[in-house]
Amino acid sequence: MNKIKKIEISDFRIYEGKEEFNFETDNGLANLVALYAPNGFGKTSFFDAIEWTFSDKIKRFQDKLMLKVIKEEKEDTILLTNAISYKKGLRGRVRIVTDEDFFLEKTVETLKKRNLPYYNDYRQGALSEGAMSSEGLSKIPETNILTQDQIDAFLRFKTPEQKFEALKEFWPESEDATEKLKKLSELYNVVSNNINITKANLIEHEDNLEKLTKDNKNITQVNLWLQKVKEQEIYDINMSIEKIDETITQENYDLIYEDNLKNIKNIALEIDKVELIKSKLDILKGNLALYISDNEKIIELKERLVQYQNRKSNFLNLKKSKEIEKSISDEILRVKLQIKQYKYLDLHIIDYKSDIKKIEEFKNENQSSIKENTKILDDIEVIKKSNSKFKDGKRQCNSTLLEKEKQQSNVDKQYAEFIRIDKGLIEQKKDLNQLKLKVNEKEVEIEKLQKSNQLFTEIIKQENYSSNIFSDNNQYILLCKKLKENVEAINKLKVDITLKKEKLDKAGSLNENLDKIILFGEDYITATNSSDCPLCKSSFKTFEDLLEKVKLDKKDTLKLTEQQNEIINLENERVELLKNKTELIKSINDIIIFESGKISKNILNIQGVKNKLSNEMNDINNNIINLEFELKVCKDFFSKLIEITNLIDIETITTLKEELNAVIKKLKKEEDKLKVAISKNEADILNKETEYSTNQSKLSKNKNSIESIEGKEVYQKIEKIIKELNLDNSKLEKTVNENSIITIDNELLIKSDSLNKILKELIAIKKNISDDIIQIDEANLEGSISEIEALLKSENESTANYKVNFNKLISSEEINDDVIKNHQSNHQKKLENLLSLSKDLNSLSVDLELIKENITRNNLEKEIKNLESILPKLINSFKKIDAAKNDCMSYVETGINNYFNKDVINEIYKRIEPHPKLTEIHFSTDFNDKGEPRLLIRTGNENEEEEKVNPILFLSAGQVNVLSLSIFLAKAFEYGNETIETIFMDDPIQNLSDINVLSFIDLLRTLISTHDKQIVISTHDEKFFRLLQNKLPEEYCSTKYFEFESEGKLKKIKTEAN
Repeated sequence: MNKIKKIEISDFRIYEGKEEFNFETDNGLANLVALYAPNGFGKTSFFDAIEWTFSDKIKRFQDKLMLKVIKEEKEDTILLTNAISYKKGLRGRVRIVTDEDFFLEKTVETLKKRNLPYYNDYRQGALSEGAMSSEGLSKIPETNILTQDQIDAFLRFKTPEQKFEALKEFWPESEDATEKLKKLSELYNVVSNNINITKANLIEHEDNLEKLTKDNKNITQVNLWLQKVKEQEIYDINMSIEKIDETITQENYDLIYEDNLKNIKNIALEIDKVELIKSKLDILKGNLALYISDNEKIIELKERLVQYQNRKSNFLNLKKSKEIEKSISDEILRVKLQIKQYKYLDLHIIDYKSDIKKIEEFKNENQSSIKENTKILDDIEVIKKSNSKFKDGKRQCNSTLLEKEKQQSNVDKQYAEFIRIDKGLIEQKKDLNQLKLKVNEKEVEIEKLQKSNQLFTEIIKQENYSSNIFSDNNQYILLCKKLKENVEAINKLKVDITLKKEKLDKAGSLNENLDKIILFGEDYITATNSSDCPLCKSSFKTFEDLLEKVKLDKKDTLKLTEQQNEIINLENERVELLKNKTELIKSINDIIIFESGKISKNILNIQGVKNKLSNEMNDINNNIINLEFELKVCKDFFSKLIEITNLIDIETITTLKEELNAVIKKLKKEEDKLKVAISKNEADILNKETEYSTNQSKLSKNKNSIESIEGKEVYQKIEKIIKELNLDNSKLEKTVNENSIITIDNELLIKSDSLNKILKELIAIKKNISDDIIQIDEANLEGSISEIEALLKSENESTANYKVNFNKLISSEEINDDVIKNHQSNHQKKLENLLSLSKDLNSLSVDLELIKENITRNNLEKEIKNLESILPKLINSFKKIDAAKNDCMSYVETGINNYFNKDVINEIYKRIEPHPKLTEIHFSTDFNDKGEPRLLIRTGNENEEEEKVNPILFLSAGQVNVLSLSIFLAKAFEYGNETIETIFMDDPIQNLSDINVLSFIDLLRTLISTHDKQIVISTHDEKFFRLLQNKLPEEYCSTKYFEFESEGKLKKIKTEAN
């Protein structure tokens, strides 16, 4: 198995950055590692890191309520990675390295919550490449780690039933047995309950059977009804059973009852159907006269509709002819307008041509001015770019000048700082050397006192007491003298007891042979009633005197009783001396412990002085570091300015200042030259802009002249005519206009002929409208047509609906009164027959109710036979289950004792001195009132007859912790993980007394030295931590100690060099 060599925790929980816990010492790997820190500094996070790395879980976060809160949190739930590190984009990481250089390393991974835009990192970690497999390590938190909230949880906060369920965590192999025991217990209760229910049901059924009478008269009546229903021909009746007898079952009864109920319902539905048809026939007969009248109206309405539609057609033709007339008239007006426009154009064509020519001349002149202005703007742009470069040069020159002047000021300041820092460093280093000498003196004093304490511990452990160690303590010398005398007396008694036991053993062997001889004589005397002794030949008065003498001599033959009493007295005397020895040793130990306490207190005082001196050293070291850093800042400043960085002194700094002055003068001269060049360029730009303004005025004047020509009324009217007639300006001539006018006149004559024709058609259409039979104006015509169509549709629908209803009830092409009356008569007869059949079926239902008692009797008889056959089987099964349950309980109790290793638990329990009387732990199982198995943990003493008690009720909180520690250590000692053997305990000394703490430390010494176990513990109790350091110092024991100086930060171990 592996031990742990090193644990690295980076950005995990309270740890920001990396902290390394190296368990190696100068003498090899530490077997005991102790961590001390006040609450909130990182102990629990240390154990969280180990627990998560091995199992991907932290037990205190596995509570159902806690998991639900984590899942439903409406923000990022970052539990594993340190909060500050997470904001920096880092992830938590834990690395555990074993003594064989295997390592297990995991990194925290975040995952988006389901259906939520938030992240959660409490999940399985990412295993690093090359790391050992975590398979088989996930059980380490259960077997090897004792967290603070687990110390007494198993004993204090769980019921016996919950302890039995939790047994699987302590004894994994028990799962099959405990599950089997639970199932047997459940089965035991079920079978027991079934037996009671079966017996009760049997008695109840027999009582009910006696109350019932046997009568078959009602069965005969039911059969008569069944026969009558079968023979009727009115309706197709369905009956599954045609006849019954006195043995009728509930199943057959239900069949008859259900069939009859269905038949009654079907007959009722059929009656409703016939009555509905009969009522519909009555409605048909009542609506027949209306149907005939509607047919006559339909013929009349169709004739009127044709007349209205003819008049509508005439009105439509009239409207169309009027539209054609309007279109031709509009065309004639358009042609006349074109003739007028050509004549106007012909009159003003010469003036229009002259204006066009003037506008063209103005535009050409403007084009020339625009080209000149473009060149002027380009020249201005070139001058501006040149000026911009001069200004940039001036700004750059000015910036460099300011920078150099600022640099010169900084050089002066840094030189003054350089002188101050150098002087401060010399003073601080002198103070530091003096403090180091004082700290070394205190360390020598502490080492001397720790060796004295170590000597006291060895004396107590080996019980090798010497009067020389406390030569000035008279009480100690007197106790040592008494102890020496006590030991000598015990050794002398031991020799005397051994000699007397050897003598008694020899006498016992001889006495056994004499007993056999005396027993022979006693039997002979009793058998013969003789008064003469067969052994010594002496004579006595009577047989009874001889027998009494033989019995008396048998008791006192070799005086064995006397010898046994002497040994017992010596043993009692030795026991008293041993008790006295124990008291003497306790008194001596008390003196040694008291003296050791004084030394420990002295160590703490010296340690306090040392710590104070160390703190002063730390302050001075920090001051030196700060001053060296400030000096480095100064040198870094000058190294950026001076090429020779290995020699920075006053001379080099003075040279630097002179060089800076020369550069500043040169920059000012260059700045003046740039100012002159900028002034010249700005004057050239002003001249170019004046020339540009002159050309712009000329452009504006020409534009106004063009607008004046284009604004004349004649010019605008001609432009409009050209656009409307779609003419080309270049082809505008007087002869062209005259030809266009002739063409348009011909088109006007054709349009006039078309207009005369359409006027004649309008006269004919108007005559047809005046000759119509129905004289109704056009506005009301459409409404009248719609009204007739609606009436016609309504009448058609009415007659069609009547025909549909008629055909649904009567299959006949003729629709008249005789056909309807015939169908009414047939349905009336059918209704009467169905009512009669319904009445018979209802009578059958009544008589069926009367035979229920016969069915109940038959069912009871059948159920009694069934119960009588089941009961013996249930009783037999109950006995077998009871036996199996007892065997299983015995197996579980044996397994619990073996797995928990009760002997090891009790050995550890006694070592920590828990209780003067309750010195043993016992495990047992039984069942509660509900039949659920439970695990009982009791304490008592070695006398099995004494009553055992619940430790929670009779032990103090500290003693309960001792018991919990014993169970955990025994389990981890015997059944720890096969791969990693290291045992972890978080703050294990809660509520322990000083004696318990000393005993616990002694137990730790045994585990790490005798059994070579590796143990990692943490504590918030500084007194306990210092006691561990004194009792198990790193110099002489396989131990290592860590202290936290702040949240997630270890104190740095100071080396000799520092």
